[in-house]
Amino acid sequence: LVVLELELEQPDHLQGEAVYRHGQQASHQAERVQHVQPHIGHGKADALEVGQVWVQGEQCAQQGERGQALILVLVFVAAFLLLTWAALSLASGAFLSLGSVQADTRSTYALDAGVPWFIEWIKGENGNVCANLNSDVPTPLTLTYPASTITVTVSNVTAGPGCTRANPVLDFTVSATGTTRTLRAEAAVTAVSWVIDWEQFQ
Repeated sequence: LVVLELELEQPDHLQGEAVYRHGQQASHQAERVQHVQPHIGHGKADALEVGQVWVQGEQCAQQGERGQALILVLVFVAAFLLLTWAALSLASGAFLSLGSVQADTRSTYALDAGVPWFIEWIKGENGNVCANLNSDVPTPLTLTYPASTITVTVSNVTAGPGCTRANPVLDFTVSATGTTRTLRAEAAVTAVSWVIDWEQFQ
């Protein structure tokens, strides 16, 4: 009977030890879980922080690229404006120079036109033209151009060397509006016809 009781009690003892071991294993697993969970939490926080830093770095890089592109655009715009200003300056200078040349050309032609105009007028004069100097000068000549009107005047008529009634020699000055230049010339009768001996721009 005793033996039977021991044999019957032995499974209870073994069962108690198994339950005790199982409890210890569960306790160790719980401690491990408690020990690992904080580290997992810290890992998630670190990952989030790293992600935020990476996103901020990407945003800063994009902003830097946009800033560089804006600087390049401003440089190109400034260069384009500088080239445009230089081209306009050259063009305006050329236009001004062309206008000045045209005005000078008109004045030169006007002064030149005053010489034959005075000769044609003196041909119609009667009497001794060498003696009646400046007493009767031609009326001013008006030349009309698309951009302006120039008035040509003859003055300072003097008798040249050897001026006679039959062969007059006259020196005179031609002036025109719009210019300070004058034309001094001499006209004389040679072989019954008027010729220009010389001209001098002043």
